[in-house]
Amino acid sequence: MGFRIPRSVVQIHLGAQEFKITAALKKGADMSEQLVAGATVYRKRNGSPPLWLVIKNEQDGDWELPKGLVRRGESSVGSILRILREEGGMVVEIIEEAGRATASRTKNGSRSTDKIIFYLSEMHSSLFSESIYYTQEKWLAYSRAKKALGLEREKRILKQANDTLKECLKKRKN
Repeated sequence: MGFRIPRSVVQIHLGAQEFKITAALKKGADMSEQLVAGATVYRKRNGSPPLWLVIKNEQDGDWELPKGLVRRGESSVGSILRILREEGGMVVEIIEEAGRATASRTKNGSRSTDKIIFYLSEMHSSLFSESIYYTQEKWLAYSRAKKALGLEREKRILKQANDTLKECLKKRKN
């Protein structure tokens, strides 16, 4: 006997941008599909190209972009703001969506699919002298950050974010 996962549409307004995100609610879901929010976080440097955040995945040792599960009743934007604040001690501004990806994994013999929405985010301040949750993090120039990432889909997302940031900066100058 099948059942349908309830859906909700969340509208998010970021300046002139509007995003409509359909999110699967977890109540009653068979965990075959999860919504995950991720971020490509950069910080400005005086007159130099920005630095990008990569974090160490302790399970497999790869460097990756920060991300986490979207909680029930939470928007993906609200989720990534919470994750970066709670786990990374960062206050960030969401600039716009950087891209989407899908990841499949198997846990305890059950296969699940993560639908990941990444957001281009600018770090404004740090709440702590060092991250609470991330055991290892690096701020790297774009080419080094891209090379450090272990997953091709995250390299693609970082490239999209870098291209989007360049376009945003051009628009600000004009």
